[in-house]
Amino acid sequence: MLPEVVHKVIQITADPESGAADLVKVIQGDQALAARVMRIANSAAYSPTASIVSLQQAIARLGMLVV
Repeated sequence: MLPEVVHKVIQITADPESGAADLVKVIQGDQALAARVMRIANSAAYSPTASIVSLQQAIARLGMLVV
């Protein structure tokens, strides 16, 4: 069984009316998930020119479908 936050993230990313701000609100509620998103956004795979310091920036860099 998946955690509730995962179900909410899936719903938001599937809804064309939802935006990055909606996703940020949900992910902020789960520290482990927020930390993982930040770590991925700052990874070499996404070649950051500058460190990402906020969840909003991380989601903007990754895109909603990657999250």
